[in-house]
Amino acid sequence: MYECCSGFDAQTVMNQVFTIIAENAFGSSSAEWHLLVGETPLPGLEGRYYRLDKDENACQIVFSDYLMDLYAIRNDVDINHPFEHRNGYWEGIPSPMFYYASHVEWNGYLNVEEEGEWQFHSQHIDGYRLSIDGNYVVNSYSCTESIFELTKKVSLTKGYHKVQVLWFSSHTDFMLVITVKRPSDPDFIAIPEGLFVHTPSSVLSMSTQTNQFY
Repeated sequence: MYECCSGFDAQTVMNQVFTIIAENAFGSSSAEWHLLVGETPLPGLEGRYYRLDKDENACQIVFSDYLMDLYAIRNDVDINHPFEHRNGYWEGIPSPMFYYASHVEWNGYLNVEEEGEWQFHSQHIDGYRLSIDGNYVVNSYSCTESIFELTKKVSLTKGYHKVQVLWFSSHTDFMLVITVKRPSDPDFIAIPEGLFVHTPSSVLSMSTQTNQFY
C-alpha cells in the first residue's frame, strides 16, 4: 500500500496524478487517480452526453433518465461544435449517440473577472439553454430544425457563478456555437480559456478518477 496523502494541513496544495496498480498471479491492472487539494477549479465544464431511446421524440422536451442512455462523461474545455449534417458526429463522442435524438448537459462555473454587463451570442439548431446562478439567461428549448441566432445580456459580479448549458438535437442537422462579449470587449469573442471551470462532481470512491478537497 502506498500512503500518498498523510500529513496535510490547511496550507497543503496538490495537483497530482497517482497510478494505482493491482497485481496477482494472473497479471496486473492499473488506473489513474487525479487528486487536487486546495487548487483552483479544473478547466472546462463537465459534460454528460445522452442518447434518447429510438422511439422518443426530443421535441416533447422530456429528458428523464429512463428515456435516455448515458454515452459519455467528459471534461470539455471547448463546448462549441460547428454545423453537422444529420448522422454526423462530434469528435471524441461515441458516434452511436447521434443515431437518434441526443441531449447534453454541461455543468460548472463561470469565472467572472470583470464586473458589469456580459453578452452571450449563440448559433444553435434545436434546443439550447444557458443558466447562471440558477436563472435562465437563454431559454430557447424548442425544435428549430434550422440555425437560430440570439444574443442575451446579463449583469455579473466578480467571482465564480454556477453555470449550466443544456442542448438537444431532434436527429436533424445540429450545431452549438457560443461567443461572449465581456464588459471591456469591443466585439464578441470565442469562449476564452479559463472562463468555464468545474470541480469534480463525485465524492471519493473506488470508481471516481478525480477528486478535489479544500
